[in-house]
Amino acid sequence: MVVHALPSPRQAQLVRAPSILHGAKPDFSTVGEKVFKAVSTNPETAAVEEAIAHCRSDDAAPLAVFVAKMVAVAPESFPTNRRIQLTAEELRARRQKAKCVFFF
Repeated sequence: MVVHALPSPRQAQLVRAPSILHGAKPDFSTVGEKVFKAVSTNPETAAVEEAIAHCRSDDAAPLAVFVAKMVAVAPESFPTNRRIQLTAEELRARRQKAKCVFFF
């Protein structure tokens, strides 16, 4: 595929938004001509769709977060090295051991 022109992010977002939100296949041949129309009938969801499509960043724009990659990871693969509360005696022993290593 050869790219003849690279649209601005705002123009490209009008085409990408339906793909991101609904899985529709993007048609980049219409960049610059396409007018975005929200698919959702829920007014709150439609407002989010419009804000994403038009790259709104003003204070009144709804907050939208898009997670691009998610990978399933088994809980067993996470590290288990959690902090444990040491007793005063264990702290003294560690401090003494560190002093010996540091000075010699």
